[in-house]
Amino acid sequence: MVVAGLAACGSPDRPAGPANLPEPVSRAEAESLLATAVSLARQPNFCAVVAASEEQCRSEAAFAASVGWRPGDTPPRVTGVRQLPARVTGGSPVTVLELAGTRADATPFTADFATTRTDLARIRSLTPVYWSGVGYRDRFQEASTVDSG
Repeated sequence: MVVAGLAACGSPDRPAGPANLPEPVSRAEAESLLATAVSLARQPNFCAVVAASEEQCRSEAAFAASVGWRPGDTPPRVTGVRQLPARVTGGSPVTVLELAGTRADATPFTADFATTRTDLARIRSLTPVYWSGVGYRDRFQEASTVDSG
């Protein structure tokens, strides 16, 4: 599954635009949100705490569960980091943690854990159901690699 993103974050008080864009999420901030996601993955409030879109999160989690994919006990490894600038996403900057892990049934997965700041400056994931193997691509398939491993 690949999620194509447009991370527009604006509000009536602060419309989206170059002068009003939030700072990109740092690797440390993205990893902190991932740690929260891992700790809450089996909890009912997972989507409310971690996801930029609760509805999309619930849908992705339901799909993963329908095919028997559940988060494993071991947190996934971060194998790389990509930063997608606002000019590429068409909205707010997006920081993507590239993950590799194992589901509860011992099947391996790779996934993208895409993070951004909401219009309330909260850090949330655009692809929170990491165990589903979801990928994140911007509309132009352009990114800069920040770090691998």
